[in-house]
Amino acid sequence: MVLSSANKPRMFQLLFSDPTRTFYSSGDKLSGWVQLEAGSPCRLTGLRVTAAGCARVESRSRRQEVEYLKYEEEVRLEEVLSTGDVAAGPLGLVHQDLLGPLKYTKPGPDGCFLLPAGKSFSFQFGFELPPSGRLVSSFKGKFGSVRYYVRAELQRPYQHALQCEREFEVEEPLDVNQPDLLAPAAASKQKKVTCMFIPDGQVSITAQIDRKGFCEGEDININAKFENTCSRIVVPKAAIIAKHSYIINSHTKVLRQKLTAVRGNPIISGMCDMWQGRTIRVPKLRPTLLGCDIIKVDYTLM
Repeated sequence: MVLSSANKPRMFQLLFSDPTRTFYSSGDKLSGWVQLEAGSPCRLTGLRVTAAGCARVESRSRRQEVEYLKYEEEVRLEEVLSTGDVAAGPLGLVHQDLLGPLKYTKPGPDGCFLLPAGKSFSFQFGFELPPSGRLVSSFKGKFGSVRYYVRAELQRPYQHALQCEREFEVEEPLDVNQPDLLAPAAASKQKKVTCMFIPDGQVSITAQIDRKGFCEGEDININAKFENTCSRIVVPKAAIIAKHSYIINSHTKVLRQKLTAVRGNPIISGMCDMWQGRTIRVPKLRPTLLGCDIIKVDYTLM
């Protein structure tokens, strides 16, 4: 039976060993299988599995990338196909062995392997992620992203290779118990107010929090004093702000987004107000993005 090179596998997919896992970190092992099944016999020349991860920033016609992961493996098809159920005849063609089940062949003179019809085959792969300090957490923003994926490429004679791809998330842990993150933070600000270019007093704020590092779901305790000596009514507020910085060709574009906020009672002229342990809860958000040369993500209490 002569095989047509136009045949394609009926199933060509990539699966991870632990489909319930939501993210990986430095030094973790990622493994899985490439599954193949043919509706009619197919000829193959090779199977390559690659893994890649890079940060990318795009703005109009400009693009900048930084690579953090590169892995490539040539899967040995003969280790599976040479112990299956198909036997080879002259020139690598297939024939039925009347004395027993079909058996697989090594590549024929043209360097092709034979994938028979009606049976599913799995080809295993696996690799270890780079050590700590060489990966950056996954991220997706308006002008850039940090993306990781595994891609399988099935090579066929005289035809374009077929590809399938599966993304995976990387999350680099950030220890909020570091001394600098456990230290308190404080700030103060005064703003002079004018009315029709005439001085109208000022508003002043002094605020402090007991530490700088927080995790999702924790409460930030705010101690603050607000003084209002202008003629207007002012309202004290606090908010958690996300700041995304995208760097491309030495130019930086910054986006800010208010994530959550709290507000106090209005303060009339000549009065002051105190916050003692007023709380604002850290919402669900991605960790601060560290170590990336072209994308930075951090959070501020304003």
